[in-house]
Amino acid sequence: MTWSYWKGLTFHFRDNNNEIRANSSLFSGRETIYLNEEKVSTKHSMRKKSVHKFSDHNVQYEIEYSVESITKGNLTCTLIKDGVHSKTFQVIGFDELKKLPSVKSKKRFWFSFITWLVAGYIIGATAAHFFKAGM
Repeated sequence: MTWSYWKGLTFHFRDNNNEIRANSSLFSGRETIYLNEEKVSTKHSMRKKSVHKFSDHNVQYEIEYSVESITKGNLTCTLIKDGVHSKTFQVIGFDELKKLPSVKSKKRFWFSFITWLVAGYIIGATAAHFFKAGM
Protein backbone atom coordinates (compact mmCIF):
# COMPACT_ATOMS: atom_id res chain seq x y z
CA MET A 1 0.00 0.00 0.00
CA THR A 2 1.37 3.43 -0.99
CA TRP A 3 -0.03 6.94 -1.15
CA SER A 4 0.61 10.41 -2.51
CA TYR A 5 -1.29 13.66 -2.24
CA TRP A 6 -2.02 13.73 -5.97
CA LYS A 7 -2.57 10.05 -6.80
CA GLY A 8 -4.21 9.04 -3.53
CA LEU A 9 -4.02 5.54 -2.08
CA THR A 10 -2.74 2.57 -4.06
CA PHE A 11 -3.46 -0.94 -2.82
CA HIS A 12 -1.48 -3.86 -4.29
CA PHE A 13 -2.93 -7.37 -4.31
CA ARG A 14 -1.36 -10.54 -5.65
CA ASP A 15 -3.40 -13.61 -6.60
CA ASN A 16 -1.38 -16.43 -8.16
CA ASN A 17 -0.04 -14.87 -11.38
CA ASN A 18 -2.35 -11.84 -11.25
CA GLU A 19 -1.24 -8.45 -10.03
CA ILE A 20 -4.23 -6.33 -8.97
CA ARG A 21 -3.79 -2.64 -8.25
CA ALA A 22 -6.53 -0.44 -6.80
CA ASN A 23 -6.05 3.33 -6.95
CA SER A 24 -8.32 5.63 -4.96
CA SER A 25 -8.16 9.43 -4.93
CA LEU A 26 -9.03 10.94 -1.58
CA PHE A 27 -9.92 14.28 -3.21
CA SER A 28 -11.84 13.45 -6.39
CA GLY A 29 -13.33 10.09 -5.40
CA ARG A 30 -11.99 8.46 -8.58
CA GLU A 31 -11.33 4.74 -8.17
CA THR A 32 -9.43 2.78 -10.82
CA ILE A 33 -8.71 -0.94 -10.77
CA TYR A 34 -5.93 -2.56 -12.82
CA LEU A 35 -5.45 -6.26 -13.51
CA ASN A 36 -1.89 -6.96 -14.70
CA GLU A 37 -1.53 -3.24 -15.57
CA GLU A 38 -4.70 -3.28 -17.73
CA LYS A 39 -7.52 -1.00 -16.58
CA VAL A 40 -10.57 -3.16 -15.80
CA SER A 41 -12.79 -0.77 -13.84
CA THR A 42 -13.07 2.92 -13.08
CA LYS A 43 -15.68 5.11 -11.41
CA HIS A 44 -16.10 8.21 -9.30
CA SER A 45 -17.60 7.50 -5.91
CA MET A 46 -18.14 9.66 -2.87
CA ARG A 47 -20.19 7.01 -1.10
CA LYS A 48 -19.23 5.14 2.02
CA LYS A 49 -19.15 1.84 0.10
CA SER A 50 -18.08 1.09 -3.46
CA VAL A 51 -17.67 -2.22 -5.30
CA HIS A 52 -15.80 -2.95 -8.54
CA LYS A 53 -16.48 -6.29 -10.26
CA PHE A 54 -14.29 -7.88 -12.94
CA SER A 55 -13.18 -11.33 -14.04
CA ASP A 56 -10.16 -13.16 -15.42
CA HIS A 57 -10.28 -16.70 -16.86
CA ASN A 58 -13.63 -17.56 -15.21
CA VAL A 59 -12.46 -16.22 -11.85
CA GLN A 60 -14.73 -13.50 -10.47
CA TYR A 61 -13.03 -10.68 -8.54
CA GLU A 62 -14.39 -7.79 -6.55
CA ILE A 63 -12.61 -4.84 -5.00
CA GLU A 64 -14.65 -3.34 -2.19
CA TYR A 65 -13.92 0.08 -0.70
CA SER A 66 -15.54 0.87 2.62
CA VAL A 67 -15.20 4.17 4.46
CA GLU A 68 -16.06 3.88 8.13
CA SER A 69 -15.32 7.52 8.99
CA ILE A 70 -14.80 10.28 6.46
CA THR A 71 -13.68 12.80 9.08
CA LYS A 72 -11.16 10.46 10.70
CA GLY A 73 -9.97 8.81 7.49
CA ASN A 74 -10.82 5.22 8.43
CA LEU A 75 -11.18 3.02 5.35
CA THR A 76 -10.70 -0.53 4.10
CA CYS A 77 -9.99 -2.02 0.69
CA THR A 78 -10.85 -5.70 0.27
CA LEU A 79 -10.13 -8.18 -2.51
CA ILE A 80 -12.86 -10.79 -2.94
CA LYS A 81 -12.20 -13.82 -5.15
CA ASP A 82 -15.15 -15.99 -6.21
CA GLY A 83 -17.23 -14.63 -3.32
CA VAL A 84 -14.58 -15.29 -0.65
CA HIS A 85 -12.58 -12.56 1.09
CA SER A 86 -8.98 -12.92 0.02
CA LYS A 87 -7.18 -9.93 1.57
CA THR A 88 -8.06 -6.66 3.29
CA PHE A 89 -6.02 -3.51 3.76
CA GLN A 90 -7.14 -1.14 6.48
CA VAL A 91 -6.20 2.51 7.04
CA ILE A 92 -7.10 3.82 10.48
CA GLY A 93 -6.96 7.59 10.46
CA PHE A 94 -5.08 10.20 8.49
CA ASP A 95 -2.07 9.89 10.80
CA GLU A 96 -1.54 6.36 9.48
CA LEU A 97 -1.32 7.74 5.95
CA LYS A 98 1.72 9.76 6.95
CA LYS A 99 3.48 6.51 7.94
CA LEU A 100 2.91 4.88 4.52
CA PRO A 101 5.62 5.14 1.89
CA SER A 102 4.95 8.06 -0.41
CA VAL A 103 5.53 7.79 -4.13
CA LYS A 104 6.69 11.40 -4.33
CA SER A 105 10.05 12.79 -3.37
CA LYS A 106 10.56 15.84 -1.19
CA LYS A 107 12.09 17.65 -4.16
CA ARG A 108 8.92 17.14 -6.20
CA PHE A 109 6.77 18.25 -3.27
CA TRP A 110 8.67 21.53 -2.91
CA PHE A 111 8.60 22.10 -6.67
CA SER A 112 4.81 21.67 -6.69
CA PHE A 113 4.37 23.81 -3.58
CA ILE A 114 6.42 26.70 -4.97
CA THR A 115 4.72 26.44 -8.38
CA TRP A 116 1.24 26.71 -6.81
CA LEU A 117 2.42 29.50 -4.50
CA VAL A 118 3.69 31.57 -7.46
CA ALA A 119 0.53 30.82 -9.47
CA GLY A 120 -1.61 31.95 -6.53
CA TYR A 121 0.38 35.15 -6.20
CA ILE A 122 0.01 35.96 -9.91
CA ILE A 123 -3.73 35.22 -9.93
CA GLY A 124 -4.27 37.23 -6.74
CA ALA A 125 -2.25 40.21 -7.98
CA THR A 126 -4.09 40.17 -11.32
CA ALA A 127 -7.49 40.03 -9.63
CA ALA A 128 -6.52 42.86 -7.26
CA HIS A 129 -5.38 44.98 -10.21
CA PHE A 130 -8.68 44.49 -12.05
CA PHE A 131 -10.77 45.21 -8.95
CA LYS A 132 -8.73 48.33 -8.23
CA ALA A 133 -9.03 49.52 -11.85
CA GLY A 134 -12.78 48.96 -11.80
CA MET A 135 -13.36 51.21 -8.79
